[in-house]
Amino acid sequence: MTEEYSIPCPNCGKPIRTEKFCPGCGTANPINYIDESVKVSRTRAVRRQEKSRGFSRVMVMGIGVAVAVLVGTFLGNNYALNSMQFRVNDVSEFDIASMSSTIKLDACNPTVFPAGFDRFSAVIKYRQAEFARVTVDGDLVMPYQAATFDGEMSLSADIISGLVLALGEPGNSPYNENDMTVAMTMDAKILGIVPYSQSDEFSFSEFQQVAGADQSAQYSCD
Repeated sequence: MTEEYSIPCPNCGKPIRTEKFCPGCGTANPINYIDESVKVSRTRAVRRQEKSRGFSRVMVMGIGVAVAVLVGTFLGNNYALNSMQFRVNDVSEFDIASMSSTIKLDACNPTVFPAGFDRFSAVIKYRQAEFARVTVDGDLVMPYQAATFDGEMSLSADIISGLVLALGEPGNSPYNENDMTVAMTMDAKILGIVPYSQSDEFSFSEFQQVAGADQSAQYSCD
């Protein structure tokens, strides 16, 4: 039975079965019994698996870096918006017909992060009634830079007429600045996506110190 699976050695004629060499003369067996395709197939499978694992690790690392950059940028942008400084640069002559004036507002970004705001507004109230409103449309302000934006200041005709009538009555004292308050609001979008709003309320004298052009000590971009 075994002889059916043997072949004669091409050199000496001795039967060769599964040996790599003839047991008689050492001639190489002309038939290769080793299935090389199996080895190649296994090697390729291992390499593909290693490549897949390596790609997964790179993807995870890439996602981690992207998240870290996004979080860092978000926090930096938020910090820059919290640190923004404003002051009134110029006010035009008052237009009685429209009860308004144009203004120029300086915005300073004293941080290393870019910051931008969509709108700055200040509502001035006299005895809890709106007396005047300032609105300014903003834009991006680069790190350690200042930018000047145009806006408008409008007065309430009802409050002005009421004050004029009250001051014309005998015994009435003139208006008191201590009865005036200012609510200042900055609206923005962090990373241009997340809505952000910051509001502060001041007495009128405090607002003059915060936004007054002569208060250079509180303005870092001169």
